Amino acid sequence: MRKTMWPHMFRPQFWYMTLALVVLFFLIRNIYKIEHLGYSTVSAANQLHSLDHQTFTVDGGDPAKLMYCGYQHQFLTAQEEAEEKALLNTLKWPLFSQDVSDFFRSTDPSKSVFVIMRSETKFIIGSQLEILVRMSDFEGRPKKYGGDYLQARIYSPLTETGAVGKVVDHQNGIYTVIFTILWEGIVKVSVLLVHPSEGIKVLKRLRDEKPDRVFFRSKFRSGTFTESTECNLCLPGGHPVCNYTDRNTGEPWFCYKPKKLPCDTRVSHSKGGYQKGLLTEEEPLFFQSGINIKVPILSSGPDYVMVEPSGSKVRAKNTETTASDKATWFPSGFYFNDTWVSMRYSIQRFNNPEDVTACLQGKVVHFFGDSTIRQWFNYLTAFLPVVLYSHPPDQSATSKSEGLDTLIPVASTQGFLRADLGEFDLGSPINVGPYMSVDTKNNIMLKFRCHGPPIRFSSVSSSELRYIANELDGIEGGLNTVVAISIWSHFSTFPVEVYIRRLRNIRKSVLRMLNRSPDTVIVIKTANVQELGPEISLFNSDWFSFQLDMVMRKMFEDVNVFWVDAWEMTLAHHLPHNLHPQPVIIKNQIDVFLSHVCLRNVQDV
Repeated sequence: MRKTMWPHMFRPQFWYMTLALVVLFFLIRNIYKIEHLGYSTVSAANQLHSLDHQTFTVDGGDPAKLMYCGYQHQFLTAQEEAEEKALLNTLKWPLFSQDVSDFFRSTDPSKSVFVIMRSETKFIIGSQLEILVRMSDFEGRPKKYGGDYLQARIYSPLTETGAVGKVVDHQNGIYTVIFTILWEGIVKVSVLLVHPSEGIKVLKRLRDEKPDRVFFRSKFRSGTFTESTECNLCLPGGHPVCNYTDRNTGEPWFCYKPKKLPCDTRVSHSKGGYQKGLLTEEEPLFFQSGINIKVPILSSGPDYVMVEPSGSKVRAKNTETTASDKATWFPSGFYFNDTWVSMRYSIQRFNNPEDVTACLQGKVVHFFGDSTIRQWFNYLTAFLPVVLYSHPPDQSATSKSEGLDTLIPVASTQGFLRADLGEFDLGSPINVGPYMSVDTKNNIMLKFRCHGPPIRFSSVSSSELRYIANELDGIEGGLNTVVAISIWSHFSTFPVEVYIRRLRNIRKSVLRMLNRSPDTVIVIKTANVQELGPEISLFNSDWFSFQLDMVMRKMFEDVNVFWVDAWEMTLAHHLPHNLHPQPVIIKNQIDVFLSHVCLRNVQDV
């Protein structure tokens, strides 16, 4: 009886034990997945972070997969995924399929030419002007494929007049550039080869495969002991990593964990440097100043047309433009006597401090973004009789409605100074901020704050690394609140998905602000062109900026925001390209910006 009883007794226990082991296995497996998912998705980041700065180790393994990139691990809704796919499709560049490493088969601007179509035609204001560009290689052979990046404008030097053109790539070595004639007299044509198609192919590879080619550092401090480690959106694996993913937005950011100090001792962020050795042996030939970077393409015939007076005229008095219905493409505006004329709305001219003061009286203006929007803050601070705070008082020092009637100094060292005493430095790093300027008599407050990482500034306190979306959510908004945003330059080294994610978060916050305070004025400044050389082209090429600019315009096209087209305003101007445009261009940008702010004095055309 014992022999038959023991199997019956152990059979249930055996199955119970097996089931328990299986349950335990799956429980441990799911816990592991959840813990790693917490560093990857927005929802997990919001739900699972019990500590501000967690540490994890990026697993080793396949050398091709040793790079951990936070932007690759995000949860998208079906709508967001469809939008991202559509945006990426919009950015597809016509690149040749064959491997061309022979420099002499690449585009040579000195052997390429353009010709003005129907140059003998009598042009009038509003006419369409077309030019044909034929590209050839360094041996004079016509190119059979497209993908070159061109910039084109028309201009009249004597009147300091200029406008940009639209480039159409026929993908066979031939390009059409379309202009709309907007003024009379001699109108000249300029075409630049910014990069040959062979160079664009290299830039695309770097953007997709080398997201860490600009690296950053953070300093960690406890007492007098400090450590410094590398930080980025993408970090090679095999080392413990501090996770600084933002709780609210899910924006990822990582630093290698210091050897001795914990992750929560980080005190500063700074640009680390630029990777070297990014190109193959042949590729540097595609990036040569004076050879194939922003080099003019000459005309095979006349490089100008004569524009006769007509019934359509530029009316300088109110800066409106009327053009013929013949034109099929219009720029956003043009320069006339070195003054920007918009094709979409009237622009007021703010030529003296009294005009600017009258426009901004009673308003709080927030500037968010990079150094190009900081130029606006600096311009207004220098132009107006205001007091500069190089570090703003605590937010609690202002009333909830952001009016300045209740503004008070938060400390005796932050008291107001008379305008003739100049700037008052409270310790913020130069060109970093945050900054605040105040005109107490007219109740004007200007604020500047840089955007969150990635940002290539010299040194930023960790406590000041704030994302624009979070800052917008902290502003009530209203009739006397103005927000100006520019964010693009520091994203040029990363895959476009990184930029799309950032703009998606900002757009959500903008929509929330406009929902709670529809009277808030929100202005977006676009990207702008800049001077390029062999090295800067690999990190901040106009081609990168051009693509990011297209994404920005597309993502905000249905949002109730105003635009300052800095791209056209820098490309159309006669001054050399510069990442930080000269004062005359900034002044024109400010005129457009303030015209948006002072809507009561502006009539839409």
